[in-house]
Amino acid sequence: MLDRRKFTKLAILSGTSLAASSGIFFPKPTEAQSFDFLLTDENIKNIFFDLVRAIAAKLNPELAFDIESTVKAVNTKFFDHGYTQNQTPFAQRGAGSRNNNPLWGRYKNEAIAPNFGLANVDTSGKEATFTGPTIVGIKVAADYLAAEGLSPDEIDSSLMPWRSRFEDWTTWLGDNDPTIGPNPGVGLTQYETRLGLVTRRYDALDPSSGKVGKIRMTIEAANQPRRVITTDVSV
Repeated sequence: MLDRRKFTKLAILSGTSLAASSGIFFPKPTEAQSFDFLLTDENIKNIFFDLVRAIAAKLNPELAFDIESTVKAVNTKFFDHGYTQNQTPFAQRGAGSRNNNPLWGRYKNEAIAPNFGLANVDTSGKEATFTGPTIVGIKVAADYLAAEGLSPDEIDSSLMPWRSRFEDWTTWLGDNDPTIGPNPGVGLTQYETRLGLVTRRYDALDPSSGKVGKIRMTIEAANQPRRVITTDVSV
């Protein structure tokens, strides 16, 4: 996988998703869908429980001893980035050997809207944290895949990070990284899933227009068409 800064710079310069335009996957049919998401306190707070239902995770307040230290380390990162409010319950993803993959979240107030942060630690101890634009993109994509008839395990395997350490702290103002050049308001990230790759591009817009930003999720999953899901986020 490309270094995040190299990937981001290439993706911004090309104006397209690297996953959709490179030779990583053989050409295959593409589904393109567009949706809208209203940023309200209620909608943000429901994302966690909606996602738990979509991937058939089970709420469980207990954590296994062997990953407790990693969970504490992730919570420290949450606090360092301002995600200090209202931790959700822990949920466990998957079955069998994957039933100890805790999923949980915290909230952060931003000037535009609340930003929800989600964390997951897998059985190998690898941690993943992702925030606002990525979480909304995953939530909308999960709803769409469920409507298309995919099972909870297929949705989980198509959308959730797997076997790699991943951090995404994008705000509703974007993900400005001076090391990749003057790209204000643009946020890009990419991560592996059990079935392939997800690439997310976020473009912050002028919130005075009522449109906060645009999220583009490119979902590559084995034995499925490439899916490009665009979500206009408003307040």
